[in-house]
Amino acid sequence: MRRIAALLAAASITACATQPEPEPAPVEPPKPPVAAAPDKTRQPSPPVRPMTISVANVGDMMLGTDYPENHLPDDDGVGFLADVSPMLRRADITVGNLEGVLMDGGTPRKECKNPQACYLFRSPARYSTYLVDAGFD
Repeated sequence: MRRIAALLAAASITACATQPEPEPAPVEPPKPPVAAAPDKTRQPSPPVRPMTISVANVGDMMLGTDYPENHLPDDDGVGFLADVSPMLRRADITVGNLEGVLMDGGTPRKECKNPQACYLFRSPARYSTYLVDAGFD
């Protein structure tokens, strides 16, 4: 009986004792978010290529005049731009400074006191076709 009494006493003492606090679990640092797997059905965009525009610009032009006297080319200007047309047509935009009007007939508003020192240029309207064919926009 002594043994049983000793065991009961030991069990009572043990039951009354407070349990030690469990140690806190170590805190792990947060993990970075997992990137979504690439969508293999989507094709990558083609690289963007810069856009270029070529410009041809010529200075003063006069294909011929019929005012005040006839100074038109012998072939009526048909071949006047033939040598430069390939260069003019290669450009995306071709401009030039036409030194006169494209007009059939009419009387100019400008009055010249000395026609030898006064310049009025008037080319036939059909010359516009020659300019466009040569590459002018």
